Amino acid sequence: MVIRNKKYKLGEFIDLLLQSTRENPAPYPCKLDMRQQFADLAADAPRYELANPDRTHNRLLMRRFLHDLYDLEVFIGGPGGEFPYLHYDYLGLFAYINQICGDKEFTIYTPEEEPYLYVNQEMGWTSTIENHHRPDLEKYPLLAKTRPLKVVLTAGETLFIRRAGGTRRGR
Repeated sequence: MVIRNKKYKLGEFIDLLLQSTRENPAPYPCKLDMRQQFADLAADAPRYELANPDRTHNRLLMRRFLHDLYDLEVFIGGPGGEFPYLHYDYLGLFAYINQICGDKEFTIYTPEEEPYLYVNQEMGWTSTIENHHRPDLEKYPLLAKTRPLKVVLTAGETLFIRRAGGTRRGR
């Protein structure tokens, strides 16, 4: 597996994950494509009625739009793991996050706040804000106009996000 351009063996990554602390986190995000890498388990993954029909497999959707994106992803992380960039889920698709164990904090912005999030003109689903968990407000003064919502998921909970015109989140 490759995480942030570095290759890891699964066992090596699990060892790092087991030693992960908030101060010394394991590499994140470790993203697995459930349909390709664990096809025999994909049928057991929940698919909520709100996410139907599954348009990611529509023959009219050009494959280039889904480069390195999957409709059924599994992220594995430990304490201190932070998503590397502020983003919204691609193509305006719904996202639902099922927390299996532990907890994970999400920062959510409303669509109305998009003008203050420094949209990356080359990759419009991302922001150019560096270190969005601890941003430099002198460099990104518009960000101070936002009112981020912090949500903590715990084991057994689900977060459903309906993309409505620009909702971005930092995981």
